[in-house]
Amino acid sequence: MPKELVGRPHPQSFFSEFPIESEWDVVVIGAGPNGLITAAYLARAGLKVALVERRYEIGGGLATEEILFPGYYSNIHAVYHMMTDFMPVLRDFELSQHGVVWIKPNQQTSMVFEDGTSLQLTRMLEDTVDSIHKFSTRDAVAFGETLRTWRKVAREIVAPATYIPPMAPLDLIEAMQRTETGELLLELSEQSPYEIITNTFENDRVQALMLYTTCMWGLDPHESGVGFFIPLLFGPGDEQGVLPGRVPQAGIVAGQEIIHAGGTILDSSQVNEITTHDGRVTGVELWEDAPSPATW
Repeated sequence: MPKELVGRPHPQSFFSEFPIESEWDVVVIGAGPNGLITAAYLARAGLKVALVERRYEIGGGLATEEILFPGYYSNIHAVYHMMTDFMPVLRDFELSQHGVVWIKPNQQTSMVFEDGTSLQLTRMLEDTVDSIHKFSTRDAVAFGETLRTWRKVAREIVAPATYIPPMAPLDLIEAMQRTETGELLLELSEQSPYEIITNTFENDRVQALMLYTTCMWGLDPHESGVGFFIPLLFGPGDEQGVLPGRVPQAGIVAGQEIIHAGGTILDSSQVNEITTHDGRVTGVELWEDAPSPATW
């Protein structure tokens, strides 16, 4: 908090609509994508919601700033987004009607080698196959056949399962065993990314690009039990999209949904303390003298 404001009331407390103390059903801390979505759903459900954000604008990682020189904008965190076709929030709040539309370039991931050659992963399967063909005809054929299967696994099971409550392990295994696609997913799940990729492709450069992609998404290539991520990374993962213009637009639209549903957004509001009583959260204190109790 700026030193000149230490010990003084929050500026918003000078307005009647932001009294020193107020009560809410829910106080959501942080107006990043998760906070915005949570607050939007809760406000739409009829709860009295306050969304509190330390920064001067909402959006969190959805931020576009002039960090290099005036007039040149850079997306400082969220450069591209994946699985936008599966996000329930996009349908539930009809964000496309507010101009939130992703552009998905054909060129997705590339690897350039010292001799000047390169490999590309693209949205169009045929273009990726052509790129791999320069290094290995066998791997090009294998990629074409394998990716058609992986995309089916991702679209029918893995991607939709990301947005539903998890099942008990035994129930999940039983459900997977009912279909051929599910059986394949179980088989992949028992392997590490390294095992899947090196068993499927033989060329070292093709393997390098595939392993780089898995590492880029945070997977340990030698960790067993995470092989089910592979169809996701090379299926919907190869359909990454970028938002034209400033990426905070997506956050702004979500914020509008919160306001429209009766919620309140407090930006430039740093949380000093979360108060508790008998192990239960009872309130949120902003800056020095602006407590904002929340009751459940």
